[in-house]
Amino acid sequence: MKYGFELRALPSIHDSAISKIERLRLATRELPSPWDSNADAQINIDRSGSVHSITVSKLLGKGLKGRIYYQDCVGAFQAVNNDDFGSITFDPRKVELDLFLDNVFLKYVDSFGAYFARLLDEEFIYRDFDAKRSFGAEIRTRVFRLPLAGYFSEELCRTSFGLSAKELVDLLDGAVDTVQKHENGLFLVVTRKIFPADEFDALSRSLHKLIRGNDQHRANLMPWLVD
Repeated sequence: MKYGFELRALPSIHDSAISKIERLRLATRELPSPWDSNADAQINIDRSGSVHSITVSKLLGKGLKGRIYYQDCVGAFQAVNNDDFGSITFDPRKVELDLFLDNVFLKYVDSFGAYFARLLDEEFIYRDFDAKRSFGAEIRTRVFRLPLAGYFSEELCRTSFGLSAKELVDLLDGAVDTVQKHENGLFLVVTRKIFPADEFDALSRSLHKLIRGNDQHRANLMPWLVD
């Protein structure tokens, strides 16, 4: 079993890739292991055109894999494949989940400047791929599936769910483990339990149904995962 932690941020022509990498290193330096950055590590930065990328295993601790991609001097309104993007995978049976959710998740969101972040069983990346394409679910404006844990900017809350972050807090309070406003957005932990994929799929569908309610506008925004 592998969980994937993903972050997305709009790039800015005023913020270079090198400065963003250094900001991430500084912000994560004091985090608990294995999420703390190694201040002494020599990081090789790979560059392809305007994209700079680093290997997570060279920056962070044991048990974490993946890559982080930063755009250099790309306008914020380019296509979604021009986003700054981070992907970190780990085994939730070997990396403490509560510690990550309580002390790490939002630190990465803030240092990355993310408009979207999610923690999800990697199986759903493949399970949802074709369905997302068929619905044209574009991540800058739509959330296809509520993840195990996530951060959604205020704008993403409104374009994806038809509700403000505050309205989602009020609606989901008591239905999920944690839901709260954070900065200009929403932080959500659906569950801290490690579920088989099919069981979480059922839970995710029930929450989508709760958000849609009887509102036709919200139903039109979220036409997927309907039983």
